[in-house]
Amino acid sequence: MYQMAKIIAQAYSNSPKPHKIMLFTLSVITLAITFWQPIIILSDDQEVKITSQELQIKSNIIIPNKDQIKSDKNKLNSLDSNNSEQLPDEGVINEKGIVSTEAYIISYNDNLTGVLTQYSLDINDIIALSNQYQDLRNLKVGQTLSWELNKDGRLQTLKWIISQRETRIFTRQGKSTKFNEEKQIRRGVWSDVVIQGKINNNFTFSAVNAGLTYNEAHEVSKALQWQIDLRKLKSGDKFSILLSREIIDGHSKQSRLLGVYILTNGKNYYAFRAQNGHYYDSEANSLEQEFLRYPTANIFKVSSPFSLRRINPVTGRISPHQGVDFSMPVGTPILAVGDGEVIVSKYSIAAGNFIAIRHSPQYTTRYMHLCKLLVKPGQKVKKGDRIGLSGNTGRTTGAHLHYELWFNQHAVNPLVANLPYTSRLTGKERQLFLAFVKENKLKLNIN
Repeated sequence: MYQMAKIIAQAYSNSPKPHKIMLFTLSVITLAITFWQPIIILSDDQEVKITSQELQIKSNIIIPNKDQIKSDKNKLNSLDSNNSEQLPDEGVINEKGIVSTEAYIISYNDNLTGVLTQYSLDINDIIALSNQYQDLRNLKVGQTLSWELNKDGRLQTLKWIISQRETRIFTRQGKSTKFNEEKQIRRGVWSDVVIQGKINNNFTFSAVNAGLTYNEAHEVSKALQWQIDLRKLKSGDKFSILLSREIIDGHSKQSRLLGVYILTNGKNYYAFRAQNGHYYDSEANSLEQEFLRYPTANIFKVSSPFSLRRINPVTGRISPHQGVDFSMPVGTPILAVGDGEVIVSKYSIAAGNFIAIRHSPQYTTRYMHLCKLLVKPGQKVKKGDRIGLSGNTGRTTGAHLHYELWFNQHAVNPLVANLPYTSRLTGKERQLFLAFVKENKLKLNIN
């Protein structure tokens, strides 16, 4: 058998090309005839007649009769015309004709248009919604968008879950491209908590380790900024902090500082928050101080205003002028605009003799081009104290005082900036505050 196949293969390979084509064609035709079975298509009025012998030979082939064919045709027609036989809509479209809700969690670089268009929502609806409510252009990572379509496949409702506290729902007005907005705000449960600890390394680190958030620790620093610089607390100093926190789903969502107690170097420092939002000591004395608007006893002419794009009169270049220049005679007394500590008192090539005073972690003032320095670094000063005499030292074009006010490490215009002020409690407001202190001061006792 093997030899015969080998001989046939050699003969085929040695045959001329036309012979090879003819042999291949004949082989294909032979196979087709072998496996081909005829299919007879009958008209409706023809009958199929098969003998019992033929039925036995072709027992694996079932040919329907005339009545069966008509019955099947009727069933197909009824399937097309009767929707009840098709797949049901349950779970896809609800009773109101609204398609089931889609949801998406915002990730990096996502925006409203990019999110909704990938789900084939109508771009006109997206643009109309974004233009009507521009807050939707500021989506944050972790927020959730969910939406429903109407029976026409158009956006019907968009839900924007901003946080556990806030949700906004935008609903289409009829068939227009305008949407109504509904804001839903969850209210938590407020409860008081006292957090105590000791200073280890620095206040912020110690407070956070004890259970405060960074924002809460910063608020404590603001409350005491005119009394004590918390950056100078030493290891072993103690603190006790009274907070009111709003709890939602077991988590604190916002808080309000009610009272603070600091024990350092054997001294007690208290701060309590009044209903007006300002802080006072345990005897209702304001912990805030007022600043002088001008660093001189008299008001002098402004020779160069605060500007971030001023042409420097010495260099001729555009550069920020981060303070105000007052034209005044040499030797005019310069005053500290508020209580604080002198952190700089020296000579500089550009500023001449100049002084910097830190009034609190937020506020710093600087005084330049003085002819004489009257204070030293580390010295404590009071509002209105003389700190120097005006002059014409450093890089100047004439005698003047350059005065700067810095807030949170940013220069601000000292002539228009909101300056700290003292808010006083009187009458019933004072009585309510003292009653609050009496009730809560015991909670701050350090064990």
